Amino acid sequence: METYLGERMSVNTNLDKVVFDVRGDAYEDLIHRLMHRPLDTGRLLYVKLRNSFPEQVGVEIWWNHFHNVITVQIDGRYITFFKDEQRARLEHLFYIDDLVRRVKEECQQ
Repeated sequence: METYLGERMSVNTNLDKVVFDVRGDAYEDLIHRLMHRPLDTGRLLYVKLRNSFPEQVGVEIWWNHFHNVITVQIDGRYITFFKDEQRARLEHLFYIDDLVRRVKEECQQ
């Protein structure tokens, strides 16, 4: 399997300012929430994974925009590669939550 590294999501995401709504969607800050401009796939996955692991666990998301591939890295180990596809936002939120669940299951193995 080829490795597609890309843009690091931890560099582009300020966790202190992230705002969640009742659906589980996340926004860069309150201004983006008011304008209804949610986080993109890579940053949304990073925020949800970062919040689901203890702080001492290293979490990184690499998003290769050219191949539209997301690489998850947990504690230096490359876990899984996901192809990002267009879908309705609510369906997308379910997809991201499912990715978080799958990554956590892989980490337990």
